[in-house]
Amino acid sequence: MPWPGMARRERPERRPGVSRDGVPLTMRGQIGIDGGFFSAGDEDAAGASIDIVGGIPLTRHTFLDLRIPLAFGSSTFSVGNIDAGAHHVFSPADGLWLSLGGGLGLPTLNEDTSSRSAYEIGTVTSAHWYFSEFWPNSVPIRASFGLEGHLGDIVTLRFFTNLVVMIGYEDNGQHELAIPHAVEVQFGHELGGGLRVQGVALPTLDDAGQSTSFDGDLYQLALEPFFSYEGDLAFARAGIMMPLDGQLGPPFVQSWGFRLGTGVRL
Repeated sequence: MPWPGMARRERPERRPGVSRDGVPLTMRGQIGIDGGFFSAGDEDAAGASIDIVGGIPLTRHTFLDLRIPLAFGSSTFSVGNIDAGAHHVFSPADGLWLSLGGGLGLPTLNEDTSSRSAYEIGTVTSAHWYFSEFWPNSVPIRASFGLEGHLGDIVTLRFFTNLVVMIGYEDNGQHELAIPHAVEVQFGHELGGGLRVQGVALPTLDDAGQSTSFDGDLYQLALEPFFSYEGDLAFARAGIMMPLDGQLGPPFVQSWGFRLGTGVRL
């Protein structure tokens, strides 16, 4: 109870799709999975991947990140390069948030102990978005940038880009570069749907340091229509991954995929 004569302090109104700490629900910490399934139009050419994802809050706006990638084929299994990093979220203007972060990949994927057909499944399910997680004999170093803006109570716009350098070692004598980038528009902040347009530039893959099925495929474009739910405690997102060009496209002719992410927020 306030003292007599003391004005009652009003709590600021909470913006839809934003936590009580002023962080967009999609940028908070989490414990969950980020998975995908793909089909190449052939009953024998299909597979799945699952990333076990962790994001532990260090402060209200800084999070420690961890991704453990796994790939599954009809008779194959592979553990990708584990990614450990952090990101910080800040708001330069009302309704606008930036996320800056980075990470270091642990070189857990080795070409000598994992077949190429096993680990290449992992990158196909995301249309190469997580290419560095399944590039063997390398140490990925990642810098990440994210942007989210809310237009009124309905529209959310997002932009993501990463710069990933894959330092080769042992039989892999070359270093590679991946630049994934994406734009999303979503209608409905907590419960809604939208469209993601993503591209992955692989400018050094014309002369890769090791054998790959994607040699010479320097850019992959894809669309993903999706539905999502973001609550205070849990989240879920499902989408259809449709590669448009390159060796993975066009969709439903060369390949297509189903994406699913779910878990709890921290």
